Amino acid sequence: MTKNDNYEIDELIKYVKNFKESFLHDEKLNYLQIETMIYLLENHTQTVTELAERIDTTPASTSIIIDRLAKKEMVNRQYTESDRRKVYVSLTETGSQEINRLLIKKNEIISTSLSPLTSKEKLLFTTLNELFQKMND
Repeated sequence: MTKNDNYEIDELIKYVKNFKESFLHDEKLNYLQIETMIYLLENHTQTVTELAERIDTTPASTSIIIDRLAKKEMVNRQYTESDRRKVYVSLTETGSQEINRLLIKKNEIISTSLSPLTSKEKLLFTTLNELFQKMND
């Protein structure tokens, strides 16, 4: 990689960081809490272990995230009668409304950010996003 490549990667990282900061500005939830809620919105009821795998944290860290979301009345916990250690988590109505609001906010920020781009540049951006997803798989 050349110095110019490194500079461009640094600029991309700054852009992503700025996006994340503008998305989280004035919000009462952190990024991992939001990611957890998005996953629950898409997949409904999940175990803490399943959530931990999805958000790439340990079950213990995920339990802390769930505790904080439960205190904010964003999620419900359900324990199985056969094994009290197995905990299922789902969004509350309040949680569903909040994550839908945040997804609308996210889409508005993305739309505003991409508005100066041409159609060709937007397509390139989409392709770049697909490449990043491939790298993370």
